[in-house]
Amino acid sequence: MLTARELLNIHFDQVFRGYNASQVDAFMARLVGEYESLMQENNALKAAALKVDTQVVADPAESIDQQMMIQQVTEAQIQLTQLEQEIKTAQLELRLIADEKTTLLAQLRALIQDFTALLAQSEPSSHNADPVVAASTPTVSK
Repeated sequence: MLTARELLNIHFDQVFRGYNASQVDAFMARLVGEYESLMQENNALKAAALKVDTQVVADPAESIDQQMMIQQVTEAQIQLTQLEQEIKTAQLELRLIADEKTTLLAQLRALIQDFTALLAQSEPSSHNADPVVAASTPTVSK
């Protein structure tokens, strides 16, 4: 399971046509905060549930409190599961972004190579008179 510290230390490479870095940072900060809160709440509720499990319930009012704590633990576990799913979805999106980055870089490299090849082909003829330039240049007759 990911820890809040691991979430804080995630770094995303910048890409030409990627997501807005400040928005990703803001989302990650929010995600880390919520994740930490849920983890703390979950741990506290687990500890409370364990404590309740070890006590003998003598008063019916305590039984109701125990049921409420169990319900809170269950709700916290559901929230944790939902957050874990959101994290998995975000990780999948990041993988897709990385794949798109790789594809775009390959396309860019191919375009640069094609452009370089075209430039190399046109350089030898640039020393000769360009027919378009020659036709548009006025001649002076004496």
